[in-house]
Amino acid sequence: MGPLRPLGWAAFAFLVYGPLAAALFDACTGASVDLLSARRADLLGASLLFSASVAVLAMALGTAAALWLARHGEPLIRAGTGPLLATLAIPPTVYALAWSHAFAWLGVGGLSSGPWLIAGAAETLSYLPAATGFALAALQAADGELLQAGRLYRSATSVLARIVLPLARPALAGAAALIFLLSLLDYTIPSIFGVNVYALEIFVGFSASYRSADAVLLAAPLIVLAGAAATIAVSSLRQVGQRTVGNELPRLLRELPNLGQGILALAAASLMLAIAAPAVGLMPGLTDPDYLLQTLHGAGPEIGYSFATSAAAALLALLLALIPALELANRRALWLWLLVLVPVSVPPALSGVGLIVFWASIDRLPVYGTPWMTVAAEVARYAPVAAGLLAVAFRRIDSGLVDAALVSGNGWRAIWRRALLPLARPGMLLVAGASFALALGELGAAVLVMPPGHNTLTVKTYNYLHYGGTPAAAGLCLAQFALALLGMFLAAMPAWRWRKAIPS
Repeated sequence: MGPLRPLGWAAFAFLVYGPLAAALFDACTGASVDLLSARRADLLGASLLFSASVAVLAMALGTAAALWLARHGEPLIRAGTGPLLATLAIPPTVYALAWSHAFAWLGVGGLSSGPWLIAGAAETLSYLPAATGFALAALQAADGELLQAGRLYRSATSVLARIVLPLARPALAGAAALIFLLSLLDYTIPSIFGVNVYALEIFVGFSASYRSADAVLLAAPLIVLAGAAATIAVSSLRQVGQRTVGNELPRLLRELPNLGQGILALAAASLMLAIAAPAVGLMPGLTDPDYLLQTLHGAGPEIGYSFATSAAAALLALLLALIPALELANRRALWLWLLVLVPVSVPPALSGVGLIVFWASIDRLPVYGTPWMTVAAEVARYAPVAAGLLAVAFRRIDSGLVDAALVSGNGWRAIWRRALLPLARPGMLLVAGASFALALGELGAAVLVMPPGHNTLTVKTYNYLHYGGTPAAAGLCLAQFALALLGMFLAAMPAWRWRKAIPS
């Protein structure tokens, strides 16, 4: 890697770990918050139960829906995994709007009020497409020879329960831990339905006292729990998809009894409902074109600001992720993966607090109080995610081509310019698109660090949803969804063309 290695790690540590270190150092001044109050303890317990229920239900439904898709053949398994996982990039505000409309129409909950059960159902269905994508990837661990051998002696149901699901269990557990982590750290959907979760308590506590020590102390239990979930998720998901399913799994699933087929079909119907919900929820924004145009015109500054900051964050996150991703691709050590991905388990509100403390203390870099604070928040949150995704892309490169460049006596500059970067370009473009979509939906940290007079589209949409501005929120969600799709499309098209130009 030449001199890029220390420079890359230094830049990654400065922009990702610097704010967290600043928050911890500033917290040494002492906190004035009562962490052990009965209300906060009850809230933490309720949040844990809520997120665990969401993760278990989403993965159970997702696994059943994935089995229904898998019974239709291996091409559907491979074609459906990526798009379903990409739904994680859809901003949570879009799902919040969609399910608030659906539940209001059914008469089981309004836009700004609802019990834990309503919020849990909305969040479970929001994560269901991604859970199905994870389950499809996990099913690729089913060895066709084992299925053939088992089918000689046992029924299809027994083979499914005793061979297929145990083989997929580690990856399914890792996916459930990841969904638990995402649910535990996010308060968007629960707060829209009037449910207070512990992740929101950090934001409220800091807003009340403006003391970083209070935010760190409040976030400590959440960091421990989220760190444990992240460890489980990383250790399991690193092993996803190392085998192929062949033709045995679809044949086995088609031999299940009628009851099993019916259960899988019901799960698949839930998946179709979860996929259609965002589109249906955005329809009210299209019913009155004049009002939609008026809403989009009024949100013009927020749309432009969101696009510019998200694009800058995606580019910067991609550059920061290059060196850590190469290390992750070449070394399978769990500690290294955790070192890179542990910032993902930090509550967004605490990330925002750390960014304020960190950049306010650096006078020579004019970042604090400028739009670059929003970019810094999005980079700190999603550069580790970009590194993990890019490591997967680097692993798909034919190492023999890079070895040939090394043997030919080329220097590190020539190897990067003429071998490594061209081969990794499709994956890099897709990671950039995913980073753009994730940055576009950032709320928890961005709401704390945005300079006065600069709102992101996500924050404005969330405010409309929180205070009942349904028609305007539908128009803003439509714009947000369109921007996310545009960013991913612009990244996917060159990647697809470039991949077709490289022999398989």
